[in-house]
Amino acid sequence: MEVTVEDVLKLPSIQNCKVIAGKRGLNKTVRWFLGMLSPIVEPWVHEKEILFVYGQGMETTESALLFLVEQCASKSVSAIFFIMGPVFKIIPAKVTERADELRIPMIEIQNEVPFVDITREIAELILNKSRKRNEQGKILQNLIFGHESDSGKYIRQLEKFKYKLELYGTMNIIVIDLEAAPGREIVFLEEEMDQLILSLFGKNIFFWNGNTQLILLVNHKMNQIEELEELCRKFSVRYEKNFMQMVKGIGIGNTVNDITAIAESYENAQKALKNRENHLIYSYEKMGNLAKLTAEINNPMVFKYCYQDTVGKLAEYDEMHNSNLCQTLRTYLAEDSNIGKASKRLAIHRNTMVYRINKIHDILGFAIDDKKASLELRIAFYCYDKYIVYHNQKT
Repeated sequence: MEVTVEDVLKLPSIQNCKVIAGKRGLNKTVRWFLGMLSPIVEPWVHEKEILFVYGQGMETTESALLFLVEQCASKSVSAIFFIMGPVFKIIPAKVTERADELRIPMIEIQNEVPFVDITREIAELILNKSRKRNEQGKILQNLIFGHESDSGKYIRQLEKFKYKLELYGTMNIIVIDLEAAPGREIVFLEEEMDQLILSLFGKNIFFWNGNTQLILLVNHKMNQIEELEELCRKFSVRYEKNFMQMVKGIGIGNTVNDITAIAESYENAQKALKNRENHLIYSYEKMGNLAKLTAEINNPMVFKYCYQDTVGKLAEYDEMHNSNLCQTLRTYLAEDSNIGKASKRLAIHRNTMVYRINKIHDILGFAIDDKKASLELRIAFYCYDKYIVYHNQKT
């Protein structure tokens, strides 16, 4: 939930201010504020802050103020407030023109207004928005984990917020796993995280599930999962850059059209996260049918039962004889049981491939070249890989 420059201008202590430039930037987000401490502000000011400038102790020529505007642009400052009075009588036209070009709101405020009143009101505004964000997160948490019979109550609570999602539009749950440093909790600044999520996903609700998992609800256009995946990629890059922590994995749940079905999207986002294998970001809607079926299995021993009499026998043989029959069979299946293509891919002679296939026949005790056997073996390999992943995670 964002605070904008426009919101700040509505505060009682700033009612009599005058916007002299950058009106197209009034919708910029405000994260915090800073009083100008030196003529060089770039090392001190942060992205999405507003800067209050008195003029004392700094050069106030046209060129100096133009330099100030450029510094603010490079740091993505949300607005510049000039305290008009003893130092500033008028802001040069070239300065306001440059601020217009850069869409940096430039506001004149009279010196009579106590600075402490202004900063107190801005701080209260930002903190109140943050409190509402936390309230929304708790409601989303109740919708996902609470009893289904209470969903109507929780929806009515969400509808009271002016800044809200389309509760009956297309939406998805995104589950983000963050990797903490050993022995430490995830380190983040709540306001910065809030702004990062808002800048990428727009209107959203999120809450923390434990210390390292972020649960995010977002609206998006139907059939635009690729766009959602790209936003998740951007989140990963910016999070790691801004917070010096790693994103371990991201699971995207199925699209639902009603907030009452959001628990289903959450469950499927968790399944996508757990079954992402080598993917950083994995969408439930892009999972194959076999992956979706096996995602329902909670007992890893079921995977072992599915492969031990087929692929398991080959794995044991390979280990005992230092051979590679498992790889041979994988390649054979991947090439649709074509011996010529499989031998070429493995860079072995066709006769060697024939010998290996016959050996596999002998070990398994059945022919592997019909469609039913091929399907069974593909499933067996899939279950074998899943079991190995579970086993490695356990150890």
